[in-house]
Amino acid sequence: MKQKKMIFPPKEKWTRMFLSLVFLMVMTTGMAFAQKTVTGKVIDENGASVPGVSVIVKGTTTGTITDNDGKYSLTVPASAQTLTFSFIGMVTTELLIGQNKVLNLTMKSETIGVEEVVVVGYGTRLKEQITGSVSTVSDKQLKVSSAPSVVSRMQGQISGVTVTSGNTPGADATIRIHGIGTINDPNPLYVIDGVPVGPGNNVNPSDVESISVLKDASSAAIYGSRGANGVILITTKHGRENQEPTITLTIRTGTSQATNQYNMLNTAQYGQALWLMAKNKGNAPNYQQYGKGTSPVIPDYILPAATMSGDPSVDPKLYNYPDYQIYKANKEGTNWYDEIYRKGVIQEYDLSVAGGGKKSTYSLSGNYLDEQGFLINTGFKRYNFRVNAESKFGNWLKVGESLQAIYIHQNGDFGNNGEGNAISMAYRMQPIVPVYDIQGNFAGTRAPGTGNAVNPVAQLYHAKDNDGKYFRVLGNIFGEATLMKGLTFKTLLGYNMGQWNGKNYTLPTYENAEPNKTAGLSVNSNYSILWNWSNTLNYNTTINEIHKINVVIGTEAVESDYQWMSAGRSQYFSLSPDYMQLGSGELNKINDGNGSSWSLFSQFGRANYDLKGKYFLEATARRDGSSRFGAGKRYGIFPAVSGAWEISKEEFLASTKNWLDMLKIRAGWGKTGNDRIGEYNMYSTFGTNGYTAAYNLNGTTGSAVAGFEPSTKGNPNVSWETTETLNLGVNGTMFDRKLTASIDVWQRNTSDMLYRLSVAQVMGIARPPYVNIGKMKNTGIDVELGYHNTLMSGKFTYAVNATWSHYKNEVVSLSNNLKEVVGYSERQVEYTRATTGQAYPMFYGLIVDGIIQTAAEPVVPFKL
Repeated sequence: MKQKKMIFPPKEKWTRMFLSLVFLMVMTTGMAFAQKTVTGKVIDENGASVPGVSVIVKGTTTGTITDNDGKYSLTVPASAQTLTFSFIGMVTTELLIGQNKVLNLTMKSETIGVEEVVVVGYGTRLKEQITGSVSTVSDKQLKVSSAPSVVSRMQGQISGVTVTSGNTPGADATIRIHGIGTINDPNPLYVIDGVPVGPGNNVNPSDVESISVLKDASSAAIYGSRGANGVILITTKHGRENQEPTITLTIRTGTSQATNQYNMLNTAQYGQALWLMAKNKGNAPNYQQYGKGTSPVIPDYILPAATMSGDPSVDPKLYNYPDYQIYKANKEGTNWYDEIYRKGVIQEYDLSVAGGGKKSTYSLSGNYLDEQGFLINTGFKRYNFRVNAESKFGNWLKVGESLQAIYIHQNGDFGNNGEGNAISMAYRMQPIVPVYDIQGNFAGTRAPGTGNAVNPVAQLYHAKDNDGKYFRVLGNIFGEATLMKGLTFKTLLGYNMGQWNGKNYTLPTYENAEPNKTAGLSVNSNYSILWNWSNTLNYNTTINEIHKINVVIGTEAVESDYQWMSAGRSQYFSLSPDYMQLGSGELNKINDGNGSSWSLFSQFGRANYDLKGKYFLEATARRDGSSRFGAGKRYGIFPAVSGAWEISKEEFLASTKNWLDMLKIRAGWGKTGNDRIGEYNMYSTFGTNGYTAAYNLNGTTGSAVAGFEPSTKGNPNVSWETTETLNLGVNGTMFDRKLTASIDVWQRNTSDMLYRLSVAQVMGIARPPYVNIGKMKNTGIDVELGYHNTLMSGKFTYAVNATWSHYKNEVVSLSNNLKEVVGYSERQVEYTRATTGQAYPMFYGLIVDGIIQTAAEPVVPFKL
């Protein structure tokens, strides 16, 4: 067997090789200990995870952010001593690393923490990243007001938003954002938890967590055709992860009363006014109740007219209701406002429970509101129930739902802003008329010479059993899946269903100059159902730690159906509401009904770019297809772009950091649309009418054959009304975020306005269609200032807010006819019109230069 000879190196080389190996091992070990991994989790004061927290090694650019569960993992150099944790709305915190490999942190909220997250279309943004004109109202701000309506509580909270509160019990407010930009429907879009809804008093203000108002087109363009008049986003309260159950009970009571009443004349003053009127006319005074002569004489009785005590005609034995009433004159004068007004009492009770576990959250609430109107025999009750819940399945799927159920019951006469309501009647009724006759039945203008108004006390009493019942369910169900790092998919199905049932009683009014002698009942009912289905992909990424990109793309389908019916009968032998049902009425059996529907399908996208946390850019586009337009005009595209520069982060403003927290300059442009022209404007429609579309074809007088007549004239060429907005703004916070300020200067141009023009009566009875007729321009400036601070070591918190807005609008054109006039009616319904070169709405009437007192004075024509 052949042996192989082994050759070994010399002893000196073995020594050098061994020393080299030892040195290499030492170096490798040193390199291994030169860095280590630190992990942990960040939660807030309620135990909920805080995603998006920046975790940075102090003095370096090495860092990361927490994931959706608030967890992080960061490899740090061995020399690293401190980790800095920062997040908008939270107090920046530093932790020593030492020998720790796990560092958990509970971050504390700053005073305005939750307000730093702003709800925008189909998502949220940090306030510092907002580039458009967006204002927010927090739940704390809503508590400043006690109004039963959420939108009423916005009054005075936001610049550029005009709030006109209703005056009937439970009434909602009218909102105008950046003025009136169209002679068509100027109402904004309301969205509650992702569900588009109309304005209404259906939401419990205590359930609202925040309200975002998208005021310019650059922020509202994501809603396309529905955002032309601005968007109001309402978010309700949710629980938080790892939150112990929190129970909140709120009880509120208060009063309401009418203010700024007219100072009415008493009986003697009213008589003197009649004499003065006759004198100014050059006539001899002669009035049925006050007589004639040099001065008015107040009678003892006004029914029979101008009768004195002792007259046989006022003998109580002759009284026979309703054929023969006797009215005593109210010589002191009836103050009709005192008779119909009262001090209304408001009671509200609210109970809520919120909390959450490791993978789920919940929030439940119940609310009861009882508001007596300050008009007698009027009232409003509202019951609200809400459930919001979310659950996580693993680290990739989240599902949730939001459910609100509302029941409303209102009673009494809810007439408002018309010549026929009780308030109008109160100033039309003469003071000499008493409320009741000598037997306690209602008195009124049945007395000769007292006009034709209605006794407002009787009017409100007769309507005390009128009632309306409204049941509404709205909310959403959603699922959100994380497909990969930074990419999420969300699908949301919203629903908004409502059912209304109302009853109105017509009772005999023998006391009136124009009496109704037959009892009647009208019943009306309607229901509506709206659903919306949105699907969105949301992608977030950060490149080289300075480029943050967010992209949202999605689709949305909306469909609405509405049905209504009404019926009525008259002549009831009993006036009890228990008896007065439709089936027991004997005469005038009438009924009516109709329905309508519309739909919308949209694709939209938005891209946000954030460079170094100080340069921001946003671009949005939405394509809407509306069923309200003909096939050739159905789709519209609405783009927008905006940008912002947080100039306070620049080095040349470093010297201001001791007092200036943030200063941001914004600019934005965008286009939105409007399709609110009814559902079938493109079609010419026909309908039946028992009076004008029926004819006796049999040669007899006892029957008629129903026919059809033109109802509306169609316009298949009508197109989108569009609104362009240019906005420049500045936002600033100072003195440790105690002082805030914002200024916006804007211009809003509306073109192709949609309106139904008046046509000559020779064109027939069919209503004309909506057409695109003109342009309108609005310009304005909005200013908001706020200051908040604490006293007594943080135990007392106070805040002061001030808003100021000024805007001017002008009707640039209406049509090719420069003398075109739109609007104007009378009889206490509408007193405004639109005309080229003037503001809208503009009050319209005669300009009076004076009163001609003698024939010698020159006659000056009246001016329009």
